[in-house]
Amino acid sequence: MPKVSTFLHVHGFFMTAWVVLFLLQTLLISVRRISLHRKLGFVGAGLAAMVISLGVAATVVAARREVVAKAEDVPTVLAVLALELTQMTMFGLFVAAGIWLRGRTDYHKRLMLLATTCMLPNPLVRSIRFLHIEGFLTPMVIWSLCILCVVVVDSRVNKRLHPVFRKWAIAEACMLWLAYFVGASEAWQNFALQAVR
Repeated sequence: MPKVSTFLHVHGFFMTAWVVLFLLQTLLISVRRISLHRKLGFVGAGLAAMVISLGVAATVVAARREVVAKAEDVPTVLAVLALELTQMTMFGLFVAAGIWLRGRTDYHKRLMLLATTCMLPNPLVRSIRFLHIEGFLTPMVIWSLCILCVVVVDSRVNKRLHPVFRKWAIAEACMLWLAYFVGASEAWQNFALQAVR
């Protein structure tokens, strides 16, 4: 197993920290610690900025390393680049919208949930490798089903489909599937190959 760089450890720390903070913030709301939740929101905004910058840097560095090494899996790495840049863009947009709409708690919590689900494809890909399943199709299907489950459960609990999920859960799924297909296209492969050199 190749040695993991310090940069990737830092990257992993901040990604994990976001998930931990998201769960903590959810817990704080459930026990009605609203004031502490709001104070930690400032930490969350800074953490989100780190997640985006480190996420983009990690995927670009990985793509550049494989391209320079003329690795056999360069097309796969460049396809991953399309997916991960899309994920980080969506994550940033959902977090920004969640912060903007923090006064509307029903919108805020769902937007933050959608932001966090943008991060799921990466751990899914790594988890499925233990089952000797290669490629991205299976993780993408599982990820889409996770989004669908969240929307269905929320709709059943609240007896309606919330506008955030009606518009933006569909947009999130469509954007990542679009990135999946664009990443495999010859046009993207050529563009990305030049961009990361």
